[in-house]
This record gives sequence, structure tokens and C-alpha cells, in this order.
Amino acid sequence: MGIRRKNRNSCTGIRNLLDYGKRVGRSGTVTAVNTVVHATFFQKVIICAFAGFLAAALIQWAKVFVEGADDALNKGYAHHSVMSKP
Repeated sequence: MGIRRKNRNSCTGIRNLLDYGKRVGRSGTVTAVNTVVHATFFQKVIICAFAGFLAAALIQWAKVFVEGADDALNKGYAHHSVMSKP
């Protein structure tokens, strides 16, 4: 006839995965997802450096955007000071 398979509940496999960390000594990716895992100091340093880079890039982009908008808005005007005339 064919191979008979056990009628398994779909949640059984998930329960086995969730209980795996408890049986093996609480290590692994599944256990890390289910428990609170704190970042190490070096990981925090990397995260802060990346956030600082993004902040600096955003500030620089804003400066360039404002300067370009100012140039486009005032392109038709000639800027002369009173002191520069002969």
C-alpha cells in the first residue's frame, strides 16, 4: 500500500523545538529567541558607532539639501554689497 504515517498535530514540531533548549542545556537560536539575551559591550559599541554614522550622514544630507535649495531659489538674484562698487 504505502508507508503509513502517524497523524501528527502541526504544533508538535514547534513544541519540540521550543523544548529543545530546556533538554540540551538552554543554548541555541531557539532558546535565544525565547529568552532575554543582552548584547555584549563590543556589540553595543558597534551599534552606537553605526547609529552615529547614520546621524552624521543625515545631518550632512540636510546641509547639502538646504544649500542646494537656497542656490536654486536665489539663482536669479545678483548679490552685490555696497562696499564693492567703485
